[in-house]
Amino acid sequence: MQKKLEFTYQLTYEESYETFLVLSMRQSRRVRNILAAVLTAIAVVMLVLYYLNSNGFHYFVIAVLDILLLAYLIYVPALKAKKGAKAVSRQKGTYKMELTEGGNIRSQGGTIPLAGDKDARAVETEKVFALRPDRVHTFCLPKRILTPEETDRVREILRTKTKYVKM
Repeated sequence: MQKKLEFTYQLTYEESYETFLVLSMRQSRRVRNILAAVLTAIAVVMLVLYYLNSNGFHYFVIAVLDILLLAYLIYVPALKAKKGAKAVSRQKGTYKMELTEGGNIRSQGGTIPLAGDKDARAVETEKVFALRPDRVHTFCLPKRILTPEETDRVREILRTKTKYVKM
C-alpha cells in the first residue's frame, strides 16, 4: 500500500488567485517584471519618437503593437486568474485531497497522476503548492494547513514526480 498525505481545507481568494496566476504565467515574477519594464520602455520610446517626428507613423504602430503585446503577456493572465479565483471563492467549498508517494492525486474527481501529460507541473510559492497534473485539473494546496514535515514530504514528492519550480 502506498503512503499518502490526506488534506481537507478551504481556499481563500488569495490562495486560489496565486495558484491560477503562477500556473498561467510560466515565467518567474522577476522575469515578468523585467519583461514588463522593457516593453513599457519600448512603448514610451516609440511614442516619444512619434511625437518628435509626426511623419514617422510607423513609430506609433510599433508602440501600439508593443502595448498590445504587453497586455497579452502580462495583464491577460492576471485577469484570467482573477476570474478563476472569483469562481472558486464563490463556491466556498471544502476540498479533500490525497497525495500519494507514488505520485497520484486522489480527490472527489478520482485518481490523477501528477505527471498526467506533457504540460504537467507544480509550482511552490510562499503561500501555496500549485499543481497542474494535466490541462483539465488544477489543485491548490495551501501551506497554512501543512506541518513542516508534510511540507517537506509534499515538496519531495513533487520534485520527483513532476516538473517542479519554486518561486
